Amino acid sequence: MGWENYIYSKTFDFYLILPMKSGTITASWIFTYFDFQTYTRKLDTNTEFANPAISTVHSFYLPPEVSDHKIIMTARNPYDRFLSRFLFTWTKETQPTPEDFNEHITTSIEKLNPMYIIPDGINPTYIIHLETLYEDYMKIPFVKESNLNKSGVLNEILEKRINENRFKVDKEKFLTERNKELIYGFMKNQFQLFGYEK
Repeated sequence: MGWENYIYSKTFDFYLILPMKSGTITASWIFTYFDFQTYTRKLDTNTEFANPAISTVHSFYLPPEVSDHKIIMTARNPYDRFLSRFLFTWTKETQPTPEDFNEHITTSIEKLNPMYIIPDGINPTYIIHLETLYEDYMKIPFVKESNLNKSGVLNEILEKRINENRFKVDKEKFLTERNKELIYGFMKNQFQLFGYEK
C-alpha cells in the first residue's frame, strides 16, 4: 500500500504542513527547534519511524485515527507561489520567458500538477503567510513564549531571504491578467483558505 509522511511535534501536539514554495525552508528550521519531526508510516502494517528532517516533506497526509488535528500551515500568495515554483523547476540555462510560463500553466492545469493542489478538508489552526511571517508566528503561543523569540533570534532568521530563485523576472510580464485568471481558477480553494484576494 506504500508509505506516507507527516510532520508532528509530540511536545506541542501539532501537525505541520509545508506546501512547496511557501516559506518551507525557513519554517523547517524554526519548527525543528520545537521538536517537530517527520514520521514515515507504512500503510499496510501501520508501522512508522521518525527522523528530524522536515524541509523536504510536502505531504498533506494526516493520521486518520486522530479525529481533530491541530495544524500549522505555511502559505503564500498563490500567484507568487505558482511563478516561484515555475522558476525553481526551470532547468535550462536560458532565461525563462513569459511564453514558457504560459505553457507551464497550461500543462500544470491539464495534468493537475500535485505540487499546486491542496486537498479539501485541511483546516489549519494557524496559518503562517510568507508576507506576514513574524506577525503570524506570534499568533502561536508556544512560539511567542519561546527563548527563540525572546532572544530576538527568530526575528533575525525571518528577516533573511532564504532559497531565492536563481532567475529574476518581471512579475507583471509573467503574471498577466490571462495567467492570473487561470491560476485563480485552478487554485481557488487556496485563495479562500488562506485569505488572499483575487
